[in-house]
Amino acid sequence: MQRISKSLFGTHEGKPVHLFRLANAHGMSAEIIEYGGRIKGLSLPVAGGGSDNLSVGFNDLDSYVRFNPWFGALIGRTASRITGASFAIDGTTYTLTANGPGGSNMHGGAKGFDKVVWSGNAFEDASGATLELTYTSPDGEEGYPGELKAKVTYRLDDDNRFHMNWEAVTNAPTIVDMTSHVYLNLNGVANADIRNLMLRVNASRYLEKDATGTPTGVLSPVEGSPFDLRSPKRLGDLASDSVYNPIMALDGEGLREVAKVELPARGRAYSLFTTGRALQVFNAATVPDFFKNAGLDSPYGPFPGLCIEPQNYPNAINIPSFPAPILRPGERYAQQQYFAFSW
Repeated sequence: MQRISKSLFGTHEGKPVHLFRLANAHGMSAEIIEYGGRIKGLSLPVAGGGSDNLSVGFNDLDSYVRFNPWFGALIGRTASRITGASFAIDGTTYTLTANGPGGSNMHGGAKGFDKVVWSGNAFEDASGATLELTYTSPDGEEGYPGELKAKVTYRLDDDNRFHMNWEAVTNAPTIVDMTSHVYLNLNGVANADIRNLMLRVNASRYLEKDATGTPTGVLSPVEGSPFDLRSPKRLGDLASDSVYNPIMALDGEGLREVAKVELPARGRAYSLFTTGRALQVFNAATVPDFFKNAGLDSPYGPFPGLCIEPQNYPNAINIPSFPAPILRPGERYAQQQYFAFSW
């Protein structure tokens, strides 16, 4: 079987952007483009032939470049928000691009890792296909100190697991907290929205947020709150016509199962395993508003896909009680995650 294919998807700022397709022995496939390391497609086979794409995205590069709410993108240098778009390390204050609510830095800035061209190298073995993406972020990019050499490894294996592993090294003290902003829909993106899906998250606490959506440093018990996901909840019951966007403080440590999403009517499910401390849950209710606010027509209605984004506690660098995501020369940033699918 052909596990890997590579094709030209377009060009950006004079650089070719390739699309890599990874396939496994059971009919699963993943399509990733070098622009933003975006997961363009993640497909499951359908009985009788064909497949359902679960990943929200576009079929052309211009649509990704023109505007989109981080569909399928790699997020960095840091995920979520940093209050005031500034932080200090060793007594030195650094000012970041303020591209988020309330003057915060959001998802790494106006030109975060989602808007750069990564360099891809794919290879296969007897049990799967792997794509390595690399990017060197120069010192001062979006205000972040230090040159950061980042590598993200995607792998689709024959156990129907889709892996995303992150690594980085720096030549000066900096902060880093990468994740993926992939929107997944077990129905198939073209078939139905996500409100019929069931979600469970292994978290007994959640992070309180201020008016800008930034964590305040307070961890609250999920018991009695709208964010108690310790048993499966239907997404449409959690929010039928509004945003649902908690940040969960995950139970346990190391690489472990932290969440499960199910579509009982079709026998489909995936579990998320991660080394992350927190999980941002976003039901994508406002996707049409993102496009409308940019003066564009939305190709999707509300709730097209579910984002579950593992990461460190957002804004941790500015909250002394949280573990700061500082990376120093000689150290290596490393985080792991994978989705395990069944159907």
